Amino acid sequence: MAASLRTEAPVATLPSAETPVAASPSAPVGAVRLASSLRVAPKETPRPEPDPLPVAEAEKTPFGNDELQTLWAEVIDHLRQSNPEAFKLLDGREVRLAEGDDLFTIVADSSLLDQELRPYKVSILEWMRTRSHRPQLNCQVIVEHVEREKLIYAPRDKYEAMLAKNPTLETFHVLFPEIDY
Repeated sequence: MAASLRTEAPVATLPSAETPVAASPSAPVGAVRLASSLRVAPKETPRPEPDPLPVAEAEKTPFGNDELQTLWAEVIDHLRQSNPEAFKLLDGREVRLAEGDDLFTIVADSSLLDQELRPYKVSILEWMRTRSHRPQLNCQVIVEHVEREKLIYAPRDKYEAMLAKNPTLETFHVLFPEIDY
């Protein structure tokens, strides 16, 4: 009997993924899952858009300094409960309505307040715009230096301060020079 050799055509193999991925927790130990080259984008769910406030309706409602002060008091109360850091920055600050209805100013005694307020400014404005139905509302920080009374350190400064309040003290100083004022 003669042995016949048969040669079979090679079987085509499927291409493998380029990088193996670690086995999933439910796969048996030692199993390797291959990464798919096909990427599936997550399905986006449509977000309902809020109904915009008609401009005509926003213009009908008056927004003056009294309304701003009322809204500012609400902001301070809201911040007292929700954000103590922003509350500490803004409590006791004066606000003024600037030119037009859409801009108000926060009066500060140093430019440092503007830098410290930046992280909170967007959320505060968003809250105020929602409450006032004024989507164009905006704010700015204005620095006004307040003259402060000079602190008294030396005895001569103390005497001059007392002399400014009561000029009769000069007469006593002339009559009784041995007393240290």
